[in-house]
Amino acid sequence: MGASTNVTTVFYGTAWTSNTFLARSVAFLNQQQAQDGIQRVFQVAADQVGVEVPAYESFVDNQVARLGRNHPLVKTQFFLETIDGSGGLFPPARRALMFGDHKRRQNPDPGHRYAILVDVAGEDETEGSELDRMMLANPRRDATAITIVDVELSQEPPHTALGRRHRLYRTVDRQLYLGTRHTALYAKIVALAEHWHAPWIIVDATGVGAGLASFLTRTLGERVIPVEFSANVKSDLGWDFLALVETGRYRDYVDDQAADTRQFWYEVEACQYEISTGPGKRMKWGCWEAPAYDGLVARGHDDLLISAALISILDKLDVPGDAVGDTVTARDPLLDIDHATW
Repeated sequence: MGASTNVTTVFYGTAWTSNTFLARSVAFLNQQQAQDGIQRVFQVAADQVGVEVPAYESFVDNQVARLGRNHPLVKTQFFLETIDGSGGLFPPARRALMFGDHKRRQNPDPGHRYAILVDVAGEDETEGSELDRMMLANPRRDATAITIVDVELSQEPPHTALGRRHRLYRTVDRQLYLGTRHTALYAKIVALAEHWHAPWIIVDATGVGAGLASFLTRTLGERVIPVEFSANVKSDLGWDFLALVETGRYRDYVDDQAADTRQFWYEVEACQYEISTGPGKRMKWGCWEAPAYDGLVARGHDDLLISAALISILDKLDVPGDAVGDTVTARDPLLDIDHATW
């Protein structure tokens, strides 16, 4: 009916990805504008709105500080910049933000707080920790990946909207266990928790991981934070981990040429993503190659990357000493060490 009377059609909203109908329509109308000079596309980005509404400008500044200027949500929702609907999740510029200048270490430093992050895989009759032997036997075998992260509080602004200081996360060690029985994993994780005096043990409690997480909770109590994966939880984890990376709050140790370090960076580089077209903009992400092992890296696996991304779960939780002005001086029974003033 509209076409028969040449009625004006109005498209509005946020284009998000470059392959959406709105984005394609904008591209087409821009071509027409270039030909006849008649404006058909009207865009008002956040910085323009902020000139007229200072409160909105402050809100956007807080979101940029929290997520990073190049986070997909910031680019699309505030600055009207479309992104690809699929592709590599960690291009070179984003990977560069993940490089730290600290060395790998196997022992805790006094006064520091550590989190242990566990992505759980199935067990096998033949267990082992030698990547070559196990992956050559079964390249599809997922590994239980453990990442140990030093959790620090930023001494400088910006702070969160809730008056909380941002945390900095520095990976200091990681481990892979292929086919290891969960009874043995339980003992290893408990030993790691005590060795690192870790207040937080974040454990994948999905499927086969549920039992392991339950036993760890019985022993370590509230220090254990179980995570049950679903499509929505995995999507949120990806968006939140990107925020940590984009704001420079996740850093990995200097490359030590170890096999597990090489595997981690391979997974980061190989990780792909797709953003759904639905209103929730759910993100599917991971390493989707056919599983294979070439003697250097295990393709089609993202266990170490998922393990590292679990730090995003902790970043959402309030912990003692987070508030601006807080001073933690009491002895923490979880750490059995004296805390310095944050």
